[in-house]
Amino acid sequence: MRAARSRTFRLARLAPIAASLLLVTAAPAGALEFPELEWEGSGTQKVTAKTIDLVIVRPIASVRVLVGSILFVPAALFSAPMGREGFEGALDVLITAPAEYAFDREVGAL
Repeated sequence: MRAARSRTFRLARLAPIAASLLLVTAAPAGALEFPELEWEGSGTQKVTAKTIDLVIVRPIASVRVLVGSILFVPAALFSAPMGREGFEGALDVLITAPAEYAFDREVGAL
């Protein structure tokens, strides 16, 4: 019984160390910036990308705008006590960014 208790105690001491190492190593990956990619495919691939964008991606993005505007009402009520910053944050995440993705980008730019 004593051996099981000491093993559990050792694992309990190692868990916070392992979690902190995981967080430290994962942080730099979020700081990477990727350059703008230009299309280097054939004409058929370009037409296919534009068709998929118009037929599949844009309607789904439009639904995302609709769902975001429905969720914005309670989010605005909950973020109102934080002031204008909370309200603008909810507006940006739930309506502005999805609307720009759905309606303001070029056709075929995924």
